[in-house]
Amino acid sequence: MNARSRFGLPIAGLVALVVVAAIVRFRSAAPDSAPVPSASVTSASPADRSPGPARDRTLAELERAYGAALAAKDIGALVALDREVEAWVARLNHSRYQAAVQSDSLYGEFTERSGTLGIGRNGFDSGEGEYDGRILAAAHTLNPNSAWRAHTLWSQIFTVGNYGPPDLAMVRQYLREFPSGPFAADAAEMAGTFYHDLYMTLRDSTGDGSWCVDHLITKAPRSVQIALARDSALAYLDIALRLAPSSGLALDARTRVAEGAKPGTRYHCPD
Repeated sequence: MNARSRFGLPIAGLVALVVVAAIVRFRSAAPDSAPVPSASVTSASPADRSPGPARDRTLAELERAYGAALAAKDIGALVALDREVEAWVARLNHSRYQAAVQSDSLYGEFTERSGTLGIGRNGFDSGEGEYDGRILAAAHTLNPNSAWRAHTLWSQIFTVGNYGPPDLAMVRQYLREFPSGPFAADAAEMAGTFYHDLYMTLRDSTGDGSWCVDHLITKAPRSVQIALARDSALAYLDIALRLAPSSGLALDARTRVAEGAKPGTRYHCPD
């Protein structure tokens, strides 16, 4: 894109009008103080993100299915195919990892490619395969207000192929519309970890990865910005954990924020 007064974040100490004015731009990127009523997903929408039974189709078969769904403008089929392709890549990564462990060999580079489907090697150095989410984005472009909006709106939080930080305005919009939606926990966790990064950058004044968040740093007192970033991170991660209590990533991130520890990972920002 994090489900979040549900999203309200009290900011202690902001009593001087000059301070309030100074942080207006920064606050616009923080969780909203009051949610709007959520839009209900129609009965035509899937209840969850389950990809259903594994169908190990070939890349060529998946590409043909994509072309057919696009031609028919079948949003439901595109949403289902998005989940299938994501699961397909995950299964392939897992099977390659298991084979490497069993043979005590190196984990070889992911070799399957599909420009049509957005499948290829990820943007880091792990050698794993990755799917960039373009099928869901195509579905949203075809009909952004379909019965499947709780799924397709998620595609607007990131630009396809962009490994940088999330669009925080879209995160907030997703959570307002679908506070219990299929991607609400992911959105909350994503925003929480981003604000964690901002918190550390503000607190430590380090250059490591800070250009990912520089656009949110203002001339307001540094202590005010640090407190707001920290509170935003905790609020979003609390929402993520309410929606997905078993999320190890969200729990680890929240613990690190509360303890003032650096993130386990940082956002990889595009050039």
